[in-house]
Order: sequence, then C-alpha cells, then structure tokens
Amino acid sequence: MAEVLSRHTVSTLLNPERLNRVDQAFARDTEQLSVEDLLDRLLAKTLLKSLPSGDQTSIAMRVNAVVLDGMLQSLESDASAPEVKAMLRMKLDYLLKQLPRKEKRSSGYKAAHYGQLQTVLEQALKQAGGRVISKPAKMPPGSPI
Repeated sequence: MAEVLSRHTVSTLLNPERLNRVDQAFARDTEQLSVEDLLDRLLAKTLLKSLPSGDQTSIAMRVNAVVLDGMLQSLESDASAPEVKAMLRMKLDYLLKQLPRKEKRSSGYKAAHYGQLQTVLEQALKQAGGRVISKPAKMPPGSPI
C-alpha cells in the first residue's frame, strides 16, 4: 500500500503539466514555488534523507524508488517543458553523485538499496525507459477515498 499511496502523491507532484505551470508561475513571480525548490523539498524528505530503522526501512526504500521513477518519467515525458526537463536532469545528476556516498556510508540492506537506485539511474539516463519498479502496484478499487 505504501507504494500505491506514494505513487499517487508523487505522480501528482511531478505531473509534467503541473511542473510546467509551477515553472511558469515562478517565472512571473519569484515569490512563488519553483520547480527547483519543489524537487529539493521532495528529495530532502525522501532520497536524501537517512533511511529509518526497523519496520519503516522497507517503506522508505519503496518510497525512494517511486520518487526516482517519478522523476525519470517526468524527464522523459513529451509534455515536460525544456526548462523543467533541464531542472529534473540537474537534480538527477546531483543524485548520481549522492547515491554512491550514501551507499558507502551504509551497510548491507541499505547499501544494496542505494546501489540499486544508482544502477537504475545510470541506465535510465543513458537509455529512456529504465525504472526501479518495472511493474508498479495498482491502486485498489475505490482508492483513494
């Protein structure tokens, strides 16, 4: 269920048309939220945040995978404006530098998670279509309520 709920939220946040509108609003008024700030906030709460311990670890890992997949999907979308794609690419390039650092500071299960994200990201930036979760879980009927 964590994957389904996070995918619903991330797909809304990173919807290409929405990101385009955020970018246009910021261009008109710099007091508005920018795509860069939106991505920074999202990454700070997910991929760049330390993984929790205990039963929350696997949930956080799944959310990280969903966020990375969402960013890649928006980057590859024809609906994304070039300026939005540039910002997404910049943040993904930043992740390419951060994920190996996080992997080195982790061990076992957590290191494997960061290594897998790194591998998928590298492949996806070379050839479109790569995803961490190749077959996303479907939202149950009647959800979200």
